[in-house]
Amino acid sequence: MPSDDRPRCDSNRPVRLLHYADLENVYDHPERVGRLAGRIDALRDDATLVVGAGDDTALGTLALFTDAGRAQARPFFEALSPDAETFGNHEFDRGVERALELARTTPQAWLCANVADWADGGRSTFPDGVSPSATFDAGDRRVGVVGVAHPKTAEMSGADLQFTDPAAAVNREAARLRERGADRVVALAHLGDDPAFAAAVDADAVLCGHETERRIRRVEGTLLVQTADGELAEVTLGDDTDVTVHDVADAPLDEDVTATYRRRRAAAGVDAVVARVDDPIERTPDVRYGGECRLGNFVTDAYRAGADADVGLVHSASLREGPPLAGDVTVGDVVGVAPFPTTLVELELSGSDLRAAVEWTGEPFGRDDGVGLHVSGACVRRDEDGDLRAVRVGGEPLDAGATYSVALMNYLPSVEQFPTLTTDDVVAEYGPQYEHLVAHARAGGLAAVECEGRIRRE
Repeated sequence: MPSDDRPRCDSNRPVRLLHYADLENVYDHPERVGRLAGRIDALRDDATLVVGAGDDTALGTLALFTDAGRAQARPFFEALSPDAETFGNHEFDRGVERALELARTTPQAWLCANVADWADGGRSTFPDGVSPSATFDAGDRRVGVVGVAHPKTAEMSGADLQFTDPAAAVNREAARLRERGADRVVALAHLGDDPAFAAAVDADAVLCGHETERRIRRVEGTLLVQTADGELAEVTLGDDTDVTVHDVADAPLDEDVTATYRRRRAAAGVDAVVARVDDPIERTPDVRYGGECRLGNFVTDAYRAGADADVGLVHSASLREGPPLAGDVTVGDVVGVAPFPTTLVELELSGSDLRAAVEWTGEPFGRDDGVGLHVSGACVRRDEDGDLRAVRVGGEPLDAGATYSVALMNYLPSVEQFPTLTTDDVVAEYGPQYEHLVAHARAGGLAAVECEGRIRRE
């Protein structure tokens, strides 16, 4: 909770923004969320706005194991009273009305300018709790803030909404904000690191969500800032624009916020130990996107075992960042690796379609495309140029005419990001995918997992 004796600003002080995004499973770690709250409280003053760029109501174990679901973010929001937030795609995972209910009942202004209409009786006006943009006083300055969601949010979340061009929406609102006296215009954009968007908009700064890799750059005069997992960006807009990124690990601890989330974990029963890991399993972006890794092998092994399939696959972006899995690993730790309610499904694919899918494996994965697959039950070999040279399944060369069973979370065929993985190929469902992660960890699969040369150049 912001304290009454926090530092006050003088009227000549530049505008400052404290920016976070993609908090996701931060709420599963009571001390992490408590230190994030503590750092914001320590930095905040009357010339400071606290803003989020989406996916801040979180994925995570508590979202799956508690009746509150995504409203698990509410205690954090109520303690901090942020100024503004935009919608990420995961805000809509439980439906449009659930997202709107949270927007109506949390203290910040929820901003989203690029929705064609809201699918409640086909209304075209903005629902209660949501606006395209808003102005805020920060010291002696007036700051206009506009929010935009990813244009593919409907495809990613299943939301019954239509999302328009985000750059056009920002420019429309920026003109209105400046007419209303805004000295600065800031875009909260759940688009990832998109320099073309930053170049196209009339904004002093674009604060990004959707990807969790730190980016700080100027694009044709517009400052673009994206934080990594759990970081807080302090953005100063003035004669001397500056960005300071805070790792909150050493921040002051908000004891009340920490205690709230400890109680929630205890009530959810997610602290039961399921494995002992002596050699820490890392979860950083470099690991997740860097080719074969123990984390990817564990998840795909769990999927393959759960469906008794020939091959297991997982999208590298579905493996969430967080502290290493080390020591006594709990149910919550394991579920936090891929904290999605989607089911584990089995697909039947021809060998040629399976080969087309594993084209997306690599070492390292193609970060420009933002895609990549980890694999179990198969070995992928590439030449020095990265071209696919050979695939083996179960130790045998892939047969283009044969049929193979493939286990993965239902998200991939649902969004059809990989052309040969479609819902038409689904032949069986096996319940929530995270249950198979926990079962495999209990059976020793987490403690024993190693890198085995599944994806390699040679």
